[in-house]
Amino acid sequence: MSKHVLLLAVLLAAGCAQEQVPGQPAQNAAEEAATAGEAQQAEAPCPDPGYSPMPQGISIEGDFYVRADRVYETRKGDERRKTTLELMSGDPSRTAETALSALVAQGFRQIDVPARDDGVARYAVRKAGIGRINVSATSDRGKKPSHPRSVGLISFDWPLPAAGGEVQTAPSSTDQPEESAAQGG
Repeated sequence: MSKHVLLLAVLLAAGCAQEQVPGQPAQNAAEEAATAGEAQQAEAPCPDPGYSPMPQGISIEGDFYVRADRVYETRKGDERRKTTLELMSGDPSRTAETALSALVAQGFRQIDVPARDDGVARYAVRKAGIGRINVSATSDRGKKPSHPRSVGLISFDWPLPAAGGEVQTAPSSTDQPEESAAQGG
C-alpha cells in the first residue's frame, strides 16, 4: 500500500487529532493506550484544514458529498488521485465545464476525448510538468446515492507529486480516455 493511500485513509478515518495539553487527562481511550514507543514515532503532519477533493485551483459552487476519494497507482507506476463528488444542485455537465474552464485559465491545454453513448460527459486537459487531468460528469446518480436529492456526479482524476515534489508522469501513461469515469454505484 502506498504511503499516500495509507496517509489519506488514516486522516479520513480518524480526522486530525488535537494535541494534548501536558497535565490534562487524555481525551479518549486511543490516547490512553499509546505506548512510549508509539509516542516516539514521527507523527504525520495534518493536511491543510482547507482539504479539497478537487485538483488545485478548482472549486465548484453548491453543496456536494464526497462519494469516493482514492489514490491509486497506474500500470506504469504513476500515482494518481481520483475523487467522485455527488452534487446536490446544478447541472453536472455544466459544473464539469466550469471546472474545465478554470483549468484552461491556469494554462492547461484541452484534449479531445472520444464520446461514448453512456450519458457521461468526459473532458481532459494536460499541462507540461503536471500531466493529464480527467473530468467527467453524469446525471446518473447510480443505485445507491449518498443523498436522495442529489442531481448527479462529477469526477476528477489527476496526477500526484512524487516524494520530491515533482509530478510523476510517463509520456503516455494516461493518454487514453478514462475507462471508469463517473460510474454510479
